[in-house]
Amino acid sequence: NINIGVIGPEFPATDLKNIKIALVAVPVEYKGTISKKELEYNESRGTIPVSNVPQDKRGKVHIWGRNDMATNQKLGIHWIVKDPDGLIVEDYEDWEGWPNTDPGKTHEFISPGRFDLNKPGTWTISISLAMNPESPVQVASYAGALCTVAAAPPEEYTLEVTIEPPGAGHVLISPKGPYSPGEVVTLVATPYAGYEFDHWGGWPPYPGIQSTSPTLNLTMTANWWVVAAFREKAAPPATYHLSIFVPTWAYGGYV
Repeated sequence: NINIGVIGPEFPATDLKNIKIALVAVPVEYKGTISKKELEYNESRGTIPVSNVPQDKRGKVHIWGRNDMATNQKLGIHWIVKDPDGLIVEDYEDWEGWPNTDPGKTHEFISPGRFDLNKPGTWTISISLAMNPESPVQVASYAGALCTVAAAPPEEYTLEVTIEPPGAGHVLISPKGPYSPGEVVTLVATPYAGYEFDHWGGWPPYPGIQSTSPTLNLTMTANWWVVAAFREKAAPPATYHLSIFVPTWAYGGYV
């Protein structure tokens, strides 16, 4: 109860009235907006949700919160990033430091680290922007796609074949490259005139290296450099002829 002295023609100055006054606290309506969302991946950036991010890039999230109040406010953020299998790869929560964000201004929140975008498919993010750290109030949110990751193209291998010495023969390669992992390639070495096949060489070492068979079946598990080594044929041994002449006057002799 509050005692109030009322002065006026209807109430003498000596009259006292007991008046009950109810004080009602008006709740503050916090207002804010997630004004921009970006995903950084290696040297590129895109607006969330980002499409066709190459597989095996490293992601970093950037979120901007805007203060839509008439007074300075401290902004807070919380986001969770999940991979296509629903596994959490980043759970980040923070409040901005001093000074607080001015009316109509924004504050950028950045991932403290990076996460591997190592699975093709849709990655998701849930974001909550808050004010009033003593009793947090969510003022804006987003829940949806972070990005879609495009599957890495299948690995391919190459095969290089060298003839040693040059011009000593040729190698038939079947099939032609490039090659998928595990694909089998057949090499057949054929010498030219005056040469014969010697062995297979090259780098890095592969199954069948040093084989002396002119046919090589090679399973592609890396980029191979293959050398088909030929050698000159040995000259045939010299042939000599012996002729014997027996004169007619030597009748009765012998050889």
